[in-house]
Amino acid sequence: MRVAPTEMALPALELVWVPGWATAPACFESLRQALARALPHRPLRHRSVGFAGCREPADFPAAVRATLAAAGGDGAPQLVVAWSMGALAALLGLGLEPVSPPLGLVVLAGCARFTRSPAGEGAGGEPARPAAGTVPGTGARPGVAAASAGWHPAVLRQMVQGLARDREGTLARFYAQLGEEASPSGSPEPGGPGAVPCWPPGYSDRGPWLEAGLRFLAEADAGEAARQLRLPVLVVHGGTDRVIPAAAGEGLAHLLPAAAFRLIPGAGHAVHVTRPEAVASAVAAFLAALAATP
Repeated sequence: MRVAPTEMALPALELVWVPGWATAPACFESLRQALARALPHRPLRHRSVGFAGCREPADFPAAVRATLAAAGGDGAPQLVVAWSMGALAALLGLGLEPVSPPLGLVVLAGCARFTRSPAGEGAGGEPARPAAGTVPGTGARPGVAAASAGWHPAVLRQMVQGLARDREGTLARFYAQLGEEASPSGSPEPGGPGAVPCWPPGYSDRGPWLEAGLRFLAEADAGEAARQLRLPVLVVHGGTDRVIPAAAGEGLAHLLPAAAFRLIPGAGHAVHVTRPEAVASAVAAFLAALAATP
């Protein structure tokens, strides 16, 4: 009996999940389930990068490399899915040419540089513009112009101080902004369609690595690593992201030699949490394109 192509056994795909700052791998659960539905004939395995042992900025890319090295023993193809700060760590880690390169990289709400560079360039490599507002975790709201130019490093230093003074309060303000979506009028605000009204406790990580993570965000520049990366990359970004605006994600895609950019209109920074089906559809299409490439 002839077997339909969609019913033929496909090799297992190992998904390597890289979370963002102050978040746990559990935040990917909705996307994992959506991918299982989008890829019903593809066995999926999961492995997560842990940042608990990171105490210096260089430890974050090293954690990505260590996880990939441990995961690639049986030759199963790997797809790295990295969000926000995790995307910076993945870009820098992969730029160091791992022994076994993955099949590809999916960047969720990522950029090439989170803070303004000395040359006046910021997230996505675009020219810096005057700051407007402040960063999540300080209690104030960022403006798109400020975030697309890159955060001022002083703001991240203020967050480090905030963690020392009032760790729970600083994190609560940060988590409150992760699930923001667009309101019916199209403006970003809490409680919009698909918003996460309260960041689930299981999605959070309040460990001692957070201060090092802020230093990593302040220093990391993945621009050159992105330009040199010889992997297919899918960059997915929410259209109303208030932490790293879509312009920064699109700028990253332009730096990468082989990248596709997918905008999810109305979605915020936690696009994989609030719009898992849309992200899973984009990833499935990305994998199909890779399979069709000789």
